[in-house]
Order: sequence, then structure tokens, then C-alpha cells
Amino acid sequence: GMGMGMGMGPMGAGRQLDRVGATADQKTRIHAIFKAAHDEFGPQRDTMHKLHQQMAQAMAQPVVNAAAVEALRQQVSTNRDAISKRVTQAMVDAGTVLTPEQRQKMAEQRSQRREMHERHRNEMRQLDSPKG
Repeated sequence: GMGMGMGMGPMGAGRQLDRVGATADQKTRIHAIFKAAHDEFGPQRDTMHKLHQQMAQAMAQPVVNAAAVEALRQQVSTNRDAISKRVTQAMVDAGTVLTPEQRQKMAEQRSQRREMHERHRNEMRQLDSPKG
């Protein structure tokens, strides 16, 4: 989905923006910002897919060429960095559409969600741990 940052996945974006009291205009502008960023990722997604295929092929060789694997790792890292920069820019752009109060509410909601996920993760670890 549009996915990255500020919880702007296609399903959660509308609800999260509703919870912070975003206007219809703000929602439209923010969705456009994240859609533009998402649309730019097409070539980068294709590149990442090809790099991962090349990495798998390199690792399947009878003799692994460490220099070739490292070169592929560096290309993956460079590609991820470019994606991260674009996502961050979209988040900054979207943040300027919201008021300071709306951004604060969004931050509080994200913190609450993070805490809930951490509690859930801890509960699952306890269930999975051996009983003794």
C-alpha cells in the first residue's frame, strides 16, 4: 500500500486522519503526497527484486564470490536508502499539511499502538516459551 510512515497504509490512513480531525482537503492532499511517493517506487521495487534474484544466484554458485556478493549488498543498501529518503520526504510533506495539534495526536496514537504491539509480542513470547 501507500504504506510508509505516519501509518498511511491504504486501510489505516483514512481512519487515522479521521481520528486527528483532518479535513477533506487535508486528506486529499496527504493521500496525493503518499500516492506520488508510492508511484515513484515502481522502478526501485523492480531493481530490488532483480538484486535479490542476483544475490540468490550468487549464493547458489559452487564457489561463492564474496566480492560479487558484497557489491550486490551495497546496491541493495543504496536502493533502500533512496526509498527511505523518499518516504521521509513524503512524511515531512504530509506533516506540513496537518496542524501541530493533529501531528501531536497522531504521535500519541502511534505511541499507543506501539505499546499495544509490544504487549502482544510479549504475551506471544510467554505462550511460546517452554514451561518448566
